[in-house]
Amino acid sequence: MVVKHWEKCAITKCENQSILIASHIKPWKDSDNLEKLDPFNGILLSPIYDKLFDKYLISFDDNGNILISDELTNNDLVALNVKKTDKLNFHKLEKRHLDYLIHHRNIFFSKNEI
Repeated sequence: MVVKHWEKCAITKCENQSILIASHIKPWKDSDNLEKLDPFNGILLSPIYDKLFDKYLISFDDNGNILISDELTNNDLVALNVKKTDKLNFHKLEKRHLDYLIHHRNIFFSKNEI
């Protein structure tokens, strides 16, 4: 259902679904049974963005703008082709995603003290 909702990478717009990852926003281990299967607890991401998101090296504000950890240097960002202007496809970001993003962002801020 996450793939059907986003259709392509929520950031890069890559359409090759065979390499994209339906990433939980609120991790599986922290989710109750309903949250685990809620399609709005998911974002379709390319592998690099998925890994950064899972490691709390990036997160997103309520408008879909990327938040980047200070652990990622400018050289890292260039090497990974991550831009400070990256954002989630706002037309696909729905109100039902926001509680999950808040949860993710709270952990991101606690790990990064930004």
